[in-house]
Amino acid sequence: MVLGITGNVDKAQIWEPVEKLVRTLATTNSDYVIAEPLASGLHSRGRLNTAELEQVAQRGAADYSVGADVVLSFGGDGTLLNTVHEIADRNVPVLGINLGRLGFLALVDESLLGRAIDDLNAGHFEIEERRMLRIQSEDGHPDESVNSWGV
Repeated sequence: MVLGITGNVDKAQIWEPVEKLVRTLATTNSDYVIAEPLASGLHSRGRLNTAELEQVAQRGAADYSVGADVVLSFGGDGTLLNTVHEIADRNVPVLGINLGRLGFLALVDESLLGRAIDDLNAGHFEIEERRMLRIQSEDGHPDESVNSWGV
C-alpha cells in the first residue's frame, strides 16, 4: 500500500508524529509519497538522519496523492477538509490524523497511528463516501470567495 502524507505545517505538534511515521515506513520498506512542505520542514528542522532525509527528499512531491492508495492528513478537521478539497478529483480515500483535542472528522489520534496503518495494510477498514458541494455564481463561474467543503 502506498501512503500519501500531508498535513498542516503550521501546527507545531505535526513534526514528531510525521518523523516517527517516516522512520517506521523506512524500517519496514513501505512505500509513501510526502507533501513537499512536510519534507522541507523535516529537513529544515534536522529531525532525521542523512539517509532518512535523502529518502524523504526523493519521495517529496507537490502532488502527494499521485499513486497513493490512501492519504494521511495530519492536523484537525479543517486540515482534513482542505486535503479532501485539494485531491477531490483523484478519488483517493483520506484518513484524518487528529493532532488536536477533539476531532469529529479526523478520528484517528496520533497515538493510534501505528495500529491504523496496520489495519490499512491488512485491509481492515471501510471507506465512507461523502458529498462535496460546489457553488457557482449566476454567470457560471465558481465563486472564489466561497469555500467548497465535504459534507
